[in-house]
Amino acid sequence: MDLVAGPIRLQIEPGSTALQNASDAVAARWPAHPHELDVPILLSARIRLAERPGRLPPNRPYVREGDPARGPWRLGQDPLWMAQGDGLEQVAVEIVTHPTPAGPEYGLRQFLRYYVSEALLALGGLALHAAAVARPEGATVFLAPSGGGKTTLVRRHSGAGALADDMALVVPGRGGPWVVPSPFPGREGVAATGLAAPLVRIVDLLKGETLARVRLPTADAVALLVLRAKVPDGARPVRERVIDAALRLAREPGMERLGLPIDRSPWTLLDASMRDAP
Repeated sequence: MDLVAGPIRLQIEPGSTALQNASDAVAARWPAHPHELDVPILLSARIRLAERPGRLPPNRPYVREGDPARGPWRLGQDPLWMAQGDGLEQVAVEIVTHPTPAGPEYGLRQFLRYYVSEALLALGGLALHAAAVARPEGATVFLAPSGGGKTTLVRRHSGAGALADDMALVVPGRGGPWVVPSPFPGREGVAATGLAAPLVRIVDLLKGETLARVRLPTADAVALLVLRAKVPDGARPVRERVIDAALRLAREPGMERLGLPIDRSPWTLLDASMRDAP
C-alpha cells in the first residue's frame, strides 16, 4: 500500500495479519495527495513491517543511533517500535503487536510521525507543532504550545480548509514552501479536510490576548520555529537542518505575532495585513 505525505511516498509492506490491519486503519484516515504537480515526490521509501515480541511497559525510552539522512541508523521508542536502515529509502520496522489489538496501529502511527519529520527535514521541509489552514490566497501556519488554541482555531475558523491542528507539514513545492494536509492530528483528532496550498503566512498565536498584530524580527522568528519544530531530538546534524529550514521560513514568508481573544476569528486582522503588505 502507498501513502503520500507531501514529497514523500511510503510503500508500506506489512509482514503479518495484525500489521496489515494496522496499516489499513492508518490508511483509512490518511489524507489524499492530488497535487503532485505542485508538490512533486522527492523520496520513495520502502517500509517493511514485522512483529516484535514483547509487551508495552509504562516507560518507552527513545533510542537514536546514526543519522537517517546520511547513512546507517537505528531509531525507535523501545519496545513499542524500532526502525533501522541505511539512508531513508529502505526501512525495516519492528512493532509490538500485543497485548491489545490497537497496539500495532498506535506503534505504526508513532513510527510514521518520527520518520516523516526526519525525512521532511532531509528534503528541506519542516514539521511544526502548529495548526494550518488553507484559504484562497494560500496557507497560514499558526504556532502555539499545547493548549494554546490551535485546535479551537481550526475547529471554529477553518471552514473546509483544515490542514493540521497539531503537526503542520511545510514542504518544498512549486515556487517555494507549501503546506500539505497532515495525517497526524492532535489528541482531539481533527481531520485534515483542506487541499495543499502555498505558504503565505506564519503566525505566532497568543490565545486570550488583546487583539493585536506585530511583525517579528527574523531572529525571533527563527527562535520560535526552532522551538516548535517537531524533531525527535537535538542531535547536531538535526539541529543544523532545523536551523537552516527555520532561517529560510523566517525570511520568507516571515512571521507575525497575533494576540487573539478565544472567541474571535483571526482572518479580519490577517487579511488586512495582506492588503497592507507592499
